[in-house]
Amino acid sequence: MTSTQQPIANTPRNREEIEQFLYYESHLIDKGELEEWHGLFTEDAIYWVPSNRETVNTSLEASIIWDNWARIGERAWRLQSGLAHTTDPASKTRHMVTNVMLGEVAGNEITVYSNLTLFHLRRGEQRVYAAHCEHRLRVMDGSWKIVLKKVDLLTNNEVLASLQFII
Repeated sequence: MTSTQQPIANTPRNREEIEQFLYYESHLIDKGELEEWHGLFTEDAIYWVPSNRETVNTSLEASIIWDNWARIGERAWRLQSGLAHTTDPASKTRHMVTNVMLGEVAGNEITVYSNLTLFHLRRGEQRVYAAHCEHRLRVMDGSWKIVLKKVDLLTNNEVLASLQFII
């Protein structure tokens, strides 16, 4: 383990830092600062929205979203580019992150669980999404980075409207 990869302790200070990190991630998405949001991910990151609660093997089962670091960047660029007619006008969102629980610690990574309520407004139509989230965070150069962001939508096995925004 290098000096930039210190083991993580489950301390009140780390809990507060992790909560603030999750709030910051939501803030970047809500403000449309998607390039900065992409910068929160490690180069080996996965952003995953399963298509049903039983999804275990992503190579055999469809996912709503299964993006690696490059695809996360492409998604962020596409949503900001103005070139996709389905994103004009851009969606407005408000993420409410609650019930943050620290989970397993493995070296310089920690798994964090939370609940998400997402308000989405586009062309006068508001939708509300609820989800359980799992983040695996890694300490890199003294900062938190996202290795995995998994969003289990409550309605992930129902018909969904087009998700032209970041969950």
